[in-house]
Amino acid sequence: MYLSFRSWLLLVVSGIMLLGSIYVAAADNASSLKTVKAPGIKRVVLYKHGMGYIERRGEVKNDVTFSMYFYDDQMNDLLTSLYAIDLNGGQIASILYDVETPISQRRQGIIIKIPEHAALSELLVLLKGTEISARLIDETIKGRVLGIESINEVVDGKNVATDHKLVLFTDNGTVRFLNLSSLIEYKIENKTIKNDLDKLLNISLDSKYVNRKKMTLTALGKGKRNIRIGYLIGMPIWKCSYRLIFDKDEKNSALLQGWAQAENNSEDDWNDVKISFVAGNPLSYIMDMYMPFYIKRPHVPIPGLQDLQVDWSITSTPEGMNNRSARESVKSKSSYANVPLVMNSISADAETYPQADSSEQAMGKLLKDSVSAQVSGIKVGELFSYDLDEKISIPRGKAAMIPILTKQVDGKRLLYYKKAFSSKVMNAFVLQNNTNLTLDAGAVTFYESNTSLGEGILEHTLTPGSQEVIPYAVTASVDVVSQINSEQSNYFKGKIVNGILTLTCVETLFSKWKIVNRGKESVVLWLNQPKNSHYKLSKPEKALKEVDNYYRFEIKLKPEETKTFTAEEKRDINKTVMLRNANEKILGFYASQKYISKEMRIFLVELSNLMSEKTVLQRQLAEWQRQIKKSTEKQKRLRDNIQVLNNNTSTKEKNLRAIWVDALSKSENNIEVLRVKGNEAYSKINDLDEKIAKKIKEFKI
Repeated sequence: MYLSFRSWLLLVVSGIMLLGSIYVAAADNASSLKTVKAPGIKRVVLYKHGMGYIERRGEVKNDVTFSMYFYDDQMNDLLTSLYAIDLNGGQIASILYDVETPISQRRQGIIIKIPEHAALSELLVLLKGTEISARLIDETIKGRVLGIESINEVVDGKNVATDHKLVLFTDNGTVRFLNLSSLIEYKIENKTIKNDLDKLLNISLDSKYVNRKKMTLTALGKGKRNIRIGYLIGMPIWKCSYRLIFDKDEKNSALLQGWAQAENNSEDDWNDVKISFVAGNPLSYIMDMYMPFYIKRPHVPIPGLQDLQVDWSITSTPEGMNNRSARESVKSKSSYANVPLVMNSISADAETYPQADSSEQAMGKLLKDSVSAQVSGIKVGELFSYDLDEKISIPRGKAAMIPILTKQVDGKRLLYYKKAFSSKVMNAFVLQNNTNLTLDAGAVTFYESNTSLGEGILEHTLTPGSQEVIPYAVTASVDVVSQINSEQSNYFKGKIVNGILTLTCVETLFSKWKIVNRGKESVVLWLNQPKNSHYKLSKPEKALKEVDNYYRFEIKLKPEETKTFTAEEKRDINKTVMLRNANEKILGFYASQKYISKEMRIFLVELSNLMSEKTVLQRQLAEWQRQIKKSTEKQKRLRDNIQVLNNNTSTKEKNLRAIWVDALSKSENNIEVLRVKGNEAYSKINDLDEKIAKKIKEFKI
């Protein structure tokens, strides 16, 4: 019987509260606790996000301790997810696990060593001085080990050691010699040596699994009790595949059979395990809970020692600080690769396959009767879980295919064209999930009359009531050819906002499809046309459906019919004119257009007149500036000429100087007149600019 989440959570919290009071006692009595086998795996939940939930259950009696082994890269997930409950009045007293300590460091403080060869004799040499009990067939002798002596014999002229003698200093003060070959057993009486040897053996065992860590749980209580342990670790995702079997007499339904693939990459066999497959993608992350982190604390003077010569800079740093970075990924330990599902290319459609003998039973009926998918589908939060009704067994390092679904589903067979998917028209099945189960994404193989029609992929998770189109084969009877043209209309609308004239025209995109049915049967084609950005469908008025930025049109074709289907999409194209920057000709042109309203036409004409007046003044101003420039250049030449004549007093040169001075005076007067006119023109242009700006600003419709 399963505990509710609240029940086991309360039990866990209670255990944690009592942990502090019983931990010391448990640690002190650890050597006296009975060591039992860890509870077996009874439940496995596989997900799609690279995690698996493992639940262990078992029975214990009185105070016990048991161990479990995990890989290094499983420790972070384990420490963030593990819970342990001792039911029926017991308590989980402690959960101990190995830290990242090198094997060589763990051996420090242990004097004896485990011999690589001749374990019996060499170990006894290392036990010199240790009290032991040596048992022979007829007696048991206690004493301290003095050493080992070899027994040599001459074999083929060579001195060969054939046996060893154990030399014991007995309790009564005698020295005994015992042949090792005659010993049945010996017992180490020294408790310290015995504990060191036990530790050394454990270290030697752990060293064979350098990437594994041991977690030891201590459970305290009286009598028989049930233990429940659960945790999440990285595991291969479960994979789903389907077989969809058509009945040639049924056009709108098919038998759907689903299989789940589970892989046991753990170190334990799954024997009679309750297994569940969860459809959906819950969030998951890795937090480094396993590696020790050290926080550097500030060093402060010891009160009363401030005047002593203390160099705080040479104080030691805690060992292991920042020596490891956080792990970034969970490595898969499975020997099975996750192989991506690949759709096979099919060169012929279903119609080219031979038909089965009508006397044979329908394949769908055979499969339905022979495979029973004994699962219960339940909603877990936002996820969906397939829970097997029967327990299964999967040995470690093995995988299993498990039936999770056998249902008659609704749908229809048709032709499907989507250029992004295939340049050819495809046979497809519209799968309607009319079951109460959520169908997870996976591979689909299609059958009819004992023949495979092709393969497809259910690309999305289908909740009850949803549907998906699954192409599975290329059809040879229908071809599709497309042609795209565009056309732009004249401007049909104008508006003025904030001094900007916006003109609008329509661009029409024509997607013409030529569809040829060379077959002898009527067909239904679902044609998928990409939606063009900023365009709106105008013909036909409505598509069958809009899916993933595609219009889906349903086109029915008679036998040997050729049909042309045209879809039209329209969009507005706008052209803008800044009225302040336009001249009178442009304004006059737009004022004469039919799509301009009466109010806008009057406004544009008045604005054009102001612009025309401004243009006349600007032209006059430009001409006066040109004349001023010309007169200025003439003055420069006259001054240069007069400068040359300054030292001459002849009559001819005096007359010439008088003429040039008179011309210079007239030019100066002319420039002054032009400047006055220019200033007046500047003033009028500024006034016109203000009038134009005000008129534009005040114009509103």
